[in-house]
Amino acid sequence: MARKKRHFDELAKDTRMTNEEERFRITEFNCLIYTVTSQLTQRFTAMNNLIKKFSIIFPKVLSSTPEHDIVSQATALQKDYSSDLSEAFSVQLVKLAFSLKSEIAKLSSVKDLAHLLIVDHAAMTLAFTDVVSALLLFFTLPVTIETAERSF
Repeated sequence: MARKKRHFDELAKDTRMTNEEERFRITEFNCLIYTVTSQLTQRFTAMNNLIKKFSIIFPKVLSSTPEHDIVSQATALQKDYSSDLSEAFSVQLVKLAFSLKSEIAKLSSVKDLAHLLIVDHAAMTLAFTDVVSALLLFFTLPVTIETAERSF
């Protein structure tokens, strides 16, 4: 029901919408657009926060960051995911960064870093178990934190 004044001195009266398209636009379409917009905003905010948390495992960042900054960012990440990453994570990440520095500098994505560590240097994964765990966390968390798909 929409209220409509006909003249400035009349009180608003309830009127029924006679146009079905207008009723659909107001009652259904606008609600759907609002829901989709708010969920997409929430999704991109969550993804940006996740990328900020895991920025230290991006190859360009990892290859160009000084050791003390790697340690501080890795420690912060380890504290956020303490049930998945041990306190040795920062040490492992520093060792990885310096042992494969030239190869890491050539990479362009976290996927490439994971391929380098898990496939190309598979024997090294035993020495960098927490780094592998962090890479797997980075790949799986975007799927688990999204609620937009579940609401449709």
